[in-house]
Amino acid sequence: MSTTSVEPILDVRQSIVAGGRDIHVVDLTISYVRGSTRVVPVSGLTFYAPSSRITALVGRSGSGKTSILSSIAGLLRPQLGTVWLGGIDVSALRGRDLDSYRRRHVGVVHQGYNLIPSLNAVENVSVPLTLIGMSRRDARTRAGAILDRLGLADVQSHRPHQLSGGQQQRVAVARALAPGPSVVLADEPTSNLDGSSVAEVRDLFRSIADDGCTVILSTHDDRLLSLVDQTIHLGS
Repeated sequence: MSTTSVEPILDVRQSIVAGGRDIHVVDLTISYVRGSTRVVPVSGLTFYAPSSRITALVGRSGSGKTSILSSIAGLLRPQLGTVWLGGIDVSALRGRDLDSYRRRHVGVVHQGYNLIPSLNAVENVSVPLTLIGMSRRDARTRAGAILDRLGLADVQSHRPHQLSGGQQQRVAVARALAPGPSVVLADEPTSNLDGSSVAEVRDLFRSIADDGCTVILSTHDDRLLSLVDQTIHLGS
Protein backbone atom coordinates (compact mmCIF):
# COMPACT_ATOMS: atom_id res chain seq x y z
CA MET A 1 0.00 0.00 0.00
CA SER A 2 1.49 3.34 -1.02
CA THR A 3 1.85 6.26 1.36
CA THR A 4 1.59 9.97 0.74
CA SER A 5 4.17 12.43 1.98
CA VAL A 6 2.84 15.89 2.70
CA GLU A 7 5.03 18.51 4.34
CA PRO A 8 3.14 19.74 7.43
CA ILE A 9 2.89 23.28 8.71
CA LEU A 10 4.31 22.24 12.06
CA ASP A 11 3.24 25.10 14.31
CA VAL A 12 -0.37 24.80 13.18
CA ARG A 13 -0.54 21.02 13.44
CA GLN A 14 1.27 20.81 16.79
CA SER A 15 -0.89 23.54 18.30
CA ILE A 16 -4.07 21.75 17.27
CA VAL A 17 -2.82 18.43 18.62
CA ALA A 18 -1.84 20.11 21.89
CA GLY A 19 -5.13 21.93 22.28
CA GLY A 20 -7.58 19.37 20.94
CA ARG A 21 -10.55 19.86 18.62
CA ASP A 22 -12.75 22.19 20.66
CA ILE A 23 -13.82 25.51 19.16
CA HIS A 24 -13.85 28.70 21.25
CA VAL A 25 -15.39 31.83 19.74
CA VAL A 26 -14.51 34.89 21.84
CA ASP A 27 -16.05 38.38 21.50
CA LEU A 28 -16.63 37.89 17.77
CA THR A 29 -17.82 40.90 15.79
CA ILE A 30 -18.53 40.67 12.05
CA SER A 31 -19.52 43.64 9.89
CA TYR A 32 -19.85 44.48 6.23
CA VAL A 33 -21.03 47.37 4.06
CA ARG A 34 -24.31 47.08 2.17
CA GLY A 35 -24.78 50.09 -0.08
CA SER A 36 -24.09 53.09 2.12
CA THR A 37 -24.88 51.25 5.36
CA ARG A 38 -22.57 49.23 7.61
CA VAL A 39 -24.32 46.06 8.77
CA VAL A 40 -23.21 44.29 11.97
CA PRO A 41 -24.93 40.89 12.05
CA VAL A 42 -22.70 39.58 14.86
CA SER A 43 -21.48 41.68 17.78
CA GLY A 44 -19.48 40.42 20.77
CA LEU A 45 -20.48 36.77 20.35
CA THR A 46 -18.82 34.23 22.64
CA PHE A 47 -19.51 30.51 22.72
CA TYR A 48 -17.78 27.16 23.21
CA ALA A 49 -18.32 24.15 20.93
CA PRO A 50 -16.76 20.98 22.35
CA SER A 51 -15.54 18.04 20.33
CA SER A 52 -17.80 14.98 20.01
CA ARG A 53 -20.80 17.30 20.27
CA ILE A 54 -23.15 19.01 17.81
CA THR A 55 -23.70 22.75 18.18
CA ALA A 56 -26.49 24.47 16.25
CA LEU A 57 -26.53 28.15 15.27
CA VAL A 58 -30.17 29.22 15.13
CA GLY A 59 -31.53 32.59 14.04
CA ARG A 60 -33.46 34.50 11.43
CA SER A 61 -32.05 35.16 7.98
CA GLY A 62 -29.34 37.83 8.25
CA SER A 63 -28.44 37.00 11.86
CA GLY A 64 -24.92 36.01 10.87
CA LYS A 65 -25.03 32.21 10.90
CA THR A 66 -23.14 31.74 7.63
CA SER A 67 -20.66 34.50 8.54
CA ILE A 68 -19.86 32.75 11.82
CA LEU A 69 -19.25 29.46 10.04
CA SER A 70 -17.04 31.25 7.51
CA SER A 71 -15.01 32.80 10.33
CA ILE A 72 -14.48 29.42 11.95
CA ALA A 73 -13.49 28.00 8.57
CA GLY A 74 -10.89 30.72 8.08
CA LEU A 75 -12.72 32.03 5.00
CA LEU A 76 -13.76 35.33 6.62
CA ARG A 77 -11.67 37.49 8.92
CA PRO A 78 -13.81 39.02 11.66
CA GLN A 79 -13.61 42.70 12.47
CA LEU A 80 -13.01 41.94 16.15
CA GLY A 81 -12.60 38.88 18.36
CA THR A 82 -10.94 35.52 18.00
CA VAL A 83 -11.73 31.99 16.92
CA TRP A 84 -9.71 29.20 18.51
CA LEU A 85 -9.37 25.59 17.40
CA GLY A 86 -7.74 23.85 20.31
CA GLY A 87 -4.57 25.83 21.02
CA ILE A 88 -4.50 27.89 17.84
CA ASP A 89 -5.84 31.35 17.10
CA VAL A 90 -7.48 30.87 13.70
CA SER A 91 -8.04 34.61 13.31
CA ALA A 92 -4.27 35.21 13.42
CA LEU A 93 -3.32 32.71 10.70
CA ARG A 94 -1.82 33.95 7.46
CA GLY A 95 -0.42 32.50 4.25
CA ARG A 96 0.55 28.83 4.27
CA ASP A 97 -0.59 28.31 7.85
CA LEU A 98 -4.09 29.50 6.94
CA ASP A 99 -4.13 27.32 3.81
CA SER A 100 -3.06 24.30 5.86
CA TYR A 101 -5.75 24.96 8.46
CA ARG A 102 -8.49 25.22 5.85
CA ARG A 103 -7.45 22.14 3.90
CA ARG A 104 -6.55 19.77 6.73
CA HIS A 105 -8.60 20.69 9.74
CA VAL A 106 -11.97 22.03 8.56
CA GLY A 107 -14.58 20.23 6.49
CA VAL A 108 -17.33 22.46 5.10
CA VAL A 109 -20.74 21.25 3.89
CA HIS A 110 -22.16 24.10 1.83
CA GLN A 111 -25.83 24.94 1.50
CA GLY A 112 -26.83 23.66 -1.94
CA TYR A 113 -24.07 21.00 -1.83
CA ASN A 114 -21.65 22.81 -4.25
CA LEU A 115 -20.73 19.58 -6.01
CA ILE A 116 -18.85 19.93 -9.30
CA PRO A 117 -21.39 18.95 -12.01
CA SER A 118 -18.84 17.46 -14.42
CA LEU A 119 -17.33 15.12 -11.79
CA ASN A 120 -18.82 11.91 -10.46
CA ALA A 121 -19.21 11.18 -6.75
CA VAL A 122 -15.76 9.66 -6.25
CA GLU A 123 -14.10 12.49 -8.14
CA ASN A 124 -15.94 15.13 -6.11
CA VAL A 125 -14.83 13.54 -2.85
CA SER A 126 -11.26 13.18 -4.16
CA VAL A 127 -10.82 16.91 -4.79
CA PRO A 128 -9.78 18.00 -1.27
CA LEU A 129 -7.43 15.02 -0.99
CA THR A 130 -5.49 15.94 -4.12
CA LEU A 131 -5.28 19.52 -2.81
CA ILE A 132 -3.34 18.31 0.23
CA GLY A 133 -0.94 16.33 -1.95
CA MET A 134 -2.42 12.85 -2.08
CA SER A 135 -1.95 10.97 -5.35
CA ARG A 136 -5.03 10.58 -7.54
CA ARG A 137 -4.99 6.83 -7.04
CA ASP A 138 -4.85 7.05 -3.25
CA ALA A 139 -7.42 9.84 -3.25
CA ARG A 140 -9.90 7.75 -5.24
CA THR A 141 -9.33 4.77 -2.94
CA ARG A 142 -10.01 6.85 0.18
CA ALA A 143 -12.98 8.61 -1.44
CA GLY A 144 -14.51 5.29 -2.42
CA ALA A 145 -14.12 3.95 1.12
CA ILE A 146 -15.84 6.99 2.62
CA LEU A 147 -18.70 6.84 0.13
CA ASP A 148 -19.11 3.14 0.91
CA ARG A 149 -19.28 3.94 4.62
CA LEU A 150 -22.02 6.48 3.92
CA GLY A 151 -24.10 3.98 1.96
CA LEU A 152 -23.19 5.28 -1.50
CA ALA A 153 -21.22 2.35 -2.88
CA ASP A 154 -23.64 1.89 -5.78
CA VAL A 155 -23.55 5.50 -7.01
CA GLN A 156 -19.85 6.30 -6.93
CA SER A 157 -19.73 6.77 -10.70
CA HIS A 158 -22.87 8.95 -10.77
CA ARG A 159 -22.68 12.67 -11.46
CA PRO A 160 -24.64 15.07 -9.22
CA HIS A 161 -27.65 15.34 -11.56
CA GLN A 162 -28.09 11.56 -11.32
CA LEU A 163 -28.35 11.64 -7.51
CA SER A 164 -31.26 12.40 -5.23
CA GLY A 165 -31.08 15.38 -2.88
CA GLY A 166 -30.22 13.14 0.06
CA GLN A 167 -27.50 11.40 -1.93
CA GLN A 168 -26.00 14.70 -3.03
CA GLN A 169 -25.93 15.86 0.58
CA ARG A 170 -24.15 12.68 1.65
CA VAL A 171 -21.58 13.13 -1.13
CA ALA A 172 -21.04 16.68 0.13
CA VAL A 173 -20.56 15.34 3.66
CA ALA A 174 -18.15 12.68 2.36
CA ARG A 175 -16.11 15.39 0.65
CA ALA A 176 -15.96 17.36 3.91
CA LEU A 177 -14.85 14.26 5.83
CA ALA A 178 -12.23 13.12 3.32
CA PRO A 179 -9.17 14.89 4.78
CA GLY A 180 -10.04 13.75 8.32
CA PRO A 181 -10.94 17.20 9.70
CA SER A 182 -11.09 18.25 13.33
CA VAL A 183 -14.20 20.35 12.71
CA VAL A 184 -17.16 19.83 10.37
CA LEU A 185 -19.24 22.92 9.54
CA ALA A 186 -22.61 22.60 7.80
CA ASP A 187 -24.68 25.50 6.49
CA GLU A 188 -28.42 24.66 6.47
CA PRO A 189 -27.68 20.99 5.73
CA THR A 190 -31.35 19.93 5.42
CA SER A 191 -32.88 22.96 3.72
CA ASN A 192 -33.55 21.12 0.44
CA LEU A 193 -34.39 17.67 1.79
CA ASP A 194 -37.58 15.73 2.39
CA GLY A 195 -38.39 13.93 5.63
CA SER A 196 -36.64 10.62 4.94
CA SER A 197 -33.50 12.35 3.70
CA VAL A 198 -33.47 14.61 6.77
CA ALA A 199 -33.44 11.52 8.98
CA GLU A 200 -30.47 10.10 7.06
CA VAL A 201 -28.48 13.32 7.32
CA ARG A 202 -29.40 13.76 10.99
CA ASP A 203 -28.07 10.30 11.82
CA LEU A 204 -24.96 10.98 9.75
CA PHE A 205 -24.03 14.11 11.70
CA ARG A 206 -24.58 12.24 14.96
CA SER A 207 -22.17 9.57 13.76
CA ILE A 208 -19.57 12.20 12.80
CA ALA A 209 -19.73 13.75 16.26
CA ASP A 210 -19.55 10.33 17.93
CA ASP A 211 -16.31 9.74 15.99
CA GLY A 212 -14.75 12.70 17.81
CA CYS A 213 -15.31 15.64 15.47
CA THR A 214 -16.60 19.01 16.54
CA VAL A 215 -19.78 19.58 14.51
CA ILE A 216 -21.27 23.06 14.12
CA LEU A 217 -24.28 23.60 11.89
CA SER A 218 -26.63 26.44 11.06
CA THR A 219 -30.28 25.59 10.66
CA HIS A 220 -33.86 26.79 10.44
CA ASP A 221 -35.03 23.18 10.59
CA ASP A 222 -36.79 22.18 13.81
CA ARG A 223 -36.36 18.56 12.79
CA LEU A 224 -32.64 18.85 13.57
CA LEU A 225 -32.92 20.46 16.97
CA SER A 226 -33.65 17.20 18.77
CA LEU A 227 -30.29 15.97 17.50
CA VAL A 228 -28.04 18.76 18.74
CA ASP A 229 -26.26 18.97 22.06
CA GLN A 230 -26.43 22.75 22.39
CA THR A 231 -28.11 25.64 20.59
CA ILE A 232 -26.72 29.15 20.09
CA HIS A 233 -29.57 31.61 19.46
CA LEU A 234 -28.57 34.60 17.33
CA GLY A 235 -30.31 37.94 16.94
CA SER A 236 -33.60 39.00 18.44
